[in-house]
Amino acid sequence: MPTIDLTQGEFDLLLDALDSHKYWQLSDAHYRSSGYVLEPGADDPDTAAAIVDCDALASKLAGQSAS
Repeated sequence: MPTIDLTQGEFDLLLDALDSHKYWQLSDAHYRSSGYVLEPGADDPDTAAAIVDCDALASKLAGQSAS
């Protein structure tokens, strides 16, 4: 599996980007205006799966140590 050396700032940027993607691209506009991200399963199955995938990747990245 390939590895990439990232600084802590780069890790933080990736985590912020995932959070932003989940909020702005995957959540429903109604939920965004209320300040909430659409809960997995509350939308169509593909969107719910993408939200779960974003959360899983963010958790995986957060568990890595930056160089």
